[in-house]
Amino acid sequence: MEATTILLFCFTLFFILITSAAVLDTLSATENRTIVDGDVIESVGGVFQMGFFSPGISNYRYLGIWYKKTGPVTVLWAANRENPLTDLSGVLKIDNRGALLLMNARNTIIWSTKPGQVKNPVAQLLESGNLVVRDENNTNSDGYLWQSFDHPGDALLPGMKLGWDLVKGHERKLTSWRSDNDPSPGKYSLSISLDGYPQLVLQSGSVLKYRLGSWDGMPFNSMSTSTQSKDLTDKFVMNQNEKYYNYGKLELGACYGLMSFLTLGACYGYCCFAGCVMRMLSYFRFPNIVVML
Repeated sequence: MEATTILLFCFTLFFILITSAAVLDTLSATENRTIVDGDVIESVGGVFQMGFFSPGISNYRYLGIWYKKTGPVTVLWAANRENPLTDLSGVLKIDNRGALLLMNARNTIIWSTKPGQVKNPVAQLLESGNLVVRDENNTNSDGYLWQSFDHPGDALLPGMKLGWDLVKGHERKLTSWRSDNDPSPGKYSLSISLDGYPQLVLQSGSVLKYRLGSWDGMPFNSMSTSTQSKDLTDKFVMNQNEKYYNYGKLELGACYGLMSFLTLGACYGYCCFAGCVMRMLSYFRFPNIVVML
């Protein structure tokens, strides 16, 4: 009897350890799951992680998404980039209205998303790097209550739209970090021009720095065939509801940060598994094109 009790205890302890060690990809309001500083959630295939980080030599803390399999952490998106945490007390949770809430030790809301009509809200980090809020039983993208892909940072990932939702009047554009130690929006931006044929426009404030041709049914005409990656396919969508550019990857196992602002001191891979370029403050990277600002 004693041996059976000991065996049962050991099995229970082993199960608890295995369960607690499992990395989740989802936060649930009904199960009251949270992320605290030091925790991560991970996309189901292990490509992306989300957790807290401090950029460069900064002591401030931010909630961000990065590639898991790179050497130096390459942050692709930061939630509270304009309102950092001052210590390690950050907690992320999803409430029963479907709002993501990032709070500090005083339960002050540092960053949040809008609530909506959803029965069993969950937040999930997808294999695309997109953080989405949806109903637990609805995985259709049309049913997303909120998604990080609608609020880009300084990097454009496959499947992310760069451009306009004309119905909501919402613009999706890239903005540089202010510095290597500060992810708040800097002076450089990449956007889609609404005038005439769609163009990718790189600006410093309101000053035009670079214009990547026009989309006339073919790839942007200033981007030669030799400068485009054979592993990627791009497209432009223009109708009464939307006007946007995005790209996809042909190799499902690969991951690319095709467009990103480059800041001093970090190594950033064109593919997250191999190769890198030194980030420098006054440069922007297109596929195999580096633009001096």
